[in-house]
Amino acid sequence: MKTEYPCENKYLKFEVVEEIIRYIAMPDDEPWEIRNAKREEISRLINLALRLHEVSSDYYIIPSTLSLSYTVGLIHTCLGGLEETNNRLMKLTKDALEYLAILGETNQFSEGYWIIAKYPLRIYGNGKNWVYLYYLSGDKTRTEVNASESSHSEGEWRCNIGRTKSKKPVEGRILKETRQFREKVITELLLRTDEEIKLESGIHIALKLRGKHIPPVDINREREWFITNPDRVIEIYEFFMGVSPSQIRRD
Repeated sequence: MKTEYPCENKYLKFEVVEEIIRYIAMPDDEPWEIRNAKREEISRLINLALRLHEVSSDYYIIPSTLSLSYTVGLIHTCLGGLEETNNRLMKLTKDALEYLAILGETNQFSEGYWIIAKYPLRIYGNGKNWVYLYYLSGDKTRTEVNASESSHSEGEWRCNIGRTKSKKPVEGRILKETRQFREKVITELLLRTDEEIKLESGIHIALKLRGKHIPPVDINREREWFITNPDRVIEIYEFFMGVSPSQIRRD
């Protein structure tokens, strides 16, 4: 049973800002009881004030922290909350974004730009170029089902590990590669780097040495598929970088 908006006739709370940000990304998953008229008004506010850029079915790019904080304030007052100062809205929004980043729900994509993910998306490293990991949702689901039936499952599934330069935006590259798939494609790991060829090659070699490479049916295609998971790839990345991802600054 959904409850009424908890900050009606009150000032914003940190945990409510978190829920508003989640609601902006996934409006079908309402955290509170919202009347139809309010729902339509909130949708209009988001479209006019924020203009989220949906780069795929998996995540949005927030155009700026300032515009997000402004939108959070508008939604708060629309739901009956007391009007906040711009400075407090900005601080609450920044704090909530950073906390959601720890949970894997947001990531700072570049200066002033944040990603709101519809699933845990992790971005590590520094540099202008990218190494990425994506997979088909059905592959992971089937692995999870098998894991529940067998104690011997390693929790690994088919993952594609590729690279791209900054001149070719990573989201565009992934979309181009995955258009032929009918299942939902999930991009769970992005590694920023200036040495994308070396990093991708190193990860590929490490997985091949473990016997995880999937031989391609077509020698000119499908060469980047491996039986692994994002955590395994992060472990390899940690080894190459000599530090854990939590110690690597994200721009």
